[in-house]
Amino acid sequence: MAALDAHRHEVFLRMEVAGGKTREVLAGRADLVACETPPAAIAVCEDAAEETIRAAWPGAVVERVAAPTAADALELAAPKIRAGAFVDLALLDGHYLRRSDAEIFGEPVQALAQRT
Repeated sequence: MAALDAHRHEVFLRMEVAGGKTREVLAGRADLVACETPPAAIAVCEDAAEETIRAAWPGAVVERVAAPTAADALELAAPKIRAGAFVDLALLDGHYLRRSDAEIFGEPVQALAQRT
């Protein structure tokens, strides 16, 4: 399992599930504590993610790893690029696990229109 700092005292987790598949989730400390079977080991690359994980799962082995970079993404993509296996850009869509700050904290458009 791996965790990245999601800010707001939450982490993005990538975990293995049944059948060797993976699942990505956004979780806070309470979500992690409620997990029935915490992982034995988890990889983190930031202090905040490590603190959240250690607070929720004190028995888990936390392994510190280097943060992913654009070079890592290119290395993973290189075989597909060489093979010309490109996805139609019109089919790409973001995979958001949380609404943006603007959606959460911003004023609705109707409220802005009423002030003008």
